[in-house]
Amino acid sequence: MADPLSLAVLSASITGLLMRGAAVAVDPSWGSAASLPSDALNAWRSLRRLQRGRGGQENPLEASIKSRLQKQVDDASERYELAGISRSILAGAVTEMEVALKELSGDDAAVIEAVRFPDNFETYLRRRTASRRQNVEAAAESFFDDLTRIVADEFIYRAPGSRAFDIAALKQLLAGQEQ
Repeated sequence: MADPLSLAVLSASITGLLMRGAAVAVDPSWGSAASLPSDALNAWRSLRRLQRGRGGQENPLEASIKSRLQKQVDDASERYELAGISRSILAGAVTEMEVALKELSGDDAAVIEAVRFPDNFETYLRRRTASRRQNVEAAAESFFDDLTRIVADEFIYRAPGSRAFDIAALKQLLAGQEQ
């Protein structure tokens, strides 16, 4: 969980930047315009500090998705085992999906994609995990496809309220301000 003090500092920095921008718009002067870059820099530094504050911890979005997925993955793997596919082959597919999930949960573009276009996110996820699917044995490809659907559903469910989305949206907002 993010440090509340860090979030407060970030909020204050962004608020200061917005207020300074409004002041420049109302009363454009060289002095007020010159202070904008320092406010933007303060907001950026606060955001970077907040991001680095995680240390080596697991991404919270990834952790929440993993915890909800376990039951669904167990149910799906049981169905495939009954169909005669060995547990080790299924474990390979699960490992590939875990690696893909770790990559995706840390990728701002994927988090924003899940929030902005939830109806197309499964297709987006299939494209992003295509290289991982190639590492899965042929007998487990349909299991990997099921995992992709399950992960897409959970990602869509979890992403909008996640800190990863908040940070990605702020970075996108700041990038828009730089242009």
